[in-house]
Amino acid sequence: MNTLFFNHTHQKLMQATSTEELFGEIAKHSPDSLKSCFRQLAQQVHPDHNPDFKSAANEAFLKLQFWYERACIELQTAKGGLKFESKEHVYVTTAVSTKGDLTDLHSAKISNQKVILKVIRHPKNNDLMLAESQALKKIQRRLTSDPLIAHFPSFIESFRVKDSAGAERIINVLNDEHEFVPLIDIMNAYPQGIHPADAAWMFNRLLAALAKTHELGLVHGAVIPPHLLLNLNDHNGKLIDWCYTVEIGKNIKAISPTFKQFYPPEVLEKHSATPATDIYMAAMVLLKLLGGDESQRKISPQTPKPITALLNACLLQAPHRRPQHSWALFDDFQDILQRLYGAPRFRPFSL
Repeated sequence: MNTLFFNHTHQKLMQATSTEELFGEIAKHSPDSLKSCFRQLAQQVHPDHNPDFKSAANEAFLKLQFWYERACIELQTAKGGLKFESKEHVYVTTAVSTKGDLTDLHSAKISNQKVILKVIRHPKNNDLMLAESQALKKIQRRLTSDPLIAHFPSFIESFRVKDSAGAERIINVLNDEHEFVPLIDIMNAYPQGIHPADAAWMFNRLLAALAKTHELGLVHGAVIPPHLLLNLNDHNGKLIDWCYTVEIGKNIKAISPTFKQFYPPEVLEKHSATPATDIYMAAMVLLKLLGGDESQRKISPQTPKPITALLNACLLQAPHRRPQHSWALFDDFQDILQRLYGAPRFRPFSL
């Protein structure tokens, strides 16, 4: 293989950020034409054809396989959805509705129930999907008769599938909470922040979910804006995405790069996670919701002083100096709200 030709194809593969950069518009392909494109690129970078660049060729070929698998999924979706079978159900998806840090989220139905299939993009992250299924099974088992189970996603099942290359992926199936709005959408709609009295019920739901989580011996590990869903009609809230969950005292294995600034030092330094870890992140969420700057951990000057003091206590760098118990923090927050705004009352909120 010509060195310049190999280097060009290698660079193209290593810099690719989408399937279209390698295969063109996916929807215009047939399965055979897509496979033909794959084979042409494979001829150029396969290790057997590039003995002088064995290491780089291996690297490039693995990238090519990854993007081809992604392209096959996108093509199937464009042609009418994907089909997944577990022991209990057959799921036919409509489209990729959302792309998370680790997964593609597909909408589907079983009977008349709308569900979401979380399909891990890379098999090496199967352990994170397993962590989510184990955590949600524990939550549903332990909180069956507890009204606060409403703050958690409804887990349906988890199963494994093999892709075209023979790699095994874990798929988690959850109820589609289509009536809920991600907190990140509220933050984007109100970049200057919302009134503290409106943020209050949102933060209350988050603290209640965390308190139950910690009672079960778990740390959520990724309390960031996309992972809190809110029902603007009845003011319920759900804490989602349990892929990062660990037992108290264990290290969190991965983070969301997009929201790195929401994580406390112990996570970034790969130290043990405790309830104070989730509390720090919850405080960062409230800081941002009230118009603060998460990149500087700067609280908005419009924030009432008692809430500012509470946030500062939760954002201390040393975990042992922060509040350790979410229910105690919840009670402190209620006292502050009582002093600032009087008795609780329902405040309509809309985007």
